[in-house]
Amino acid sequence: MRLEHIFDMQIQATSANEVAPFGGREGYLAAAGEGTVEGAEIKGTVSRFSFFERNREDGSCVHTLDGVIETEDGATILLDVSGVLHPDQAGPGVWGVVSGVKFIAQDERYGWLNGVLGVGEGTLEPSTGQGRFHFYAAVNDLVRQEAADDDAVSQPA
Repeated sequence: MRLEHIFDMQIQATSANEVAPFGGREGYLAAAGEGTVEGAEIKGTVSRFSFFERNREDGSCVHTLDGVIETEDGATILLDVSGVLHPDQAGPGVWGVVSGVKFIAQDERYGWLNGVLGVGEGTLEPSTGQGRFHFYAAVNDLVRQEAADDDAVSQPA
């Protein structure tokens, strides 16, 4: 397997609410906002996103981010991200993020995204509500190799 870069994303939370109902041992955060995406094949805005985080007792957090990308050429792509955050992993007040990502695109120009299982890495700064991410498509090289092997076997000597 190899990773192919899809795009970079920057987000800015415009609202957030935090709740710690179980004596502070666990807590929840819900946020919303907007942002931008930029890649070789996809450029546009994250016109809206919702972010939900659950803080765990061990200090890490699990998260989901659902968003809408509106490309510069008029397409709409839905974004479905989930992963793990690690507080202060990238420095004081900067959380490290590792995520899986799926897409839904109706526009045929971006239909290739519907079959992509992607991964993302990034940072999140809770004090400012800013996040920066790099997203990649996981490419199955085993399938490509087996197809090449089948072609080689079927070729007459």
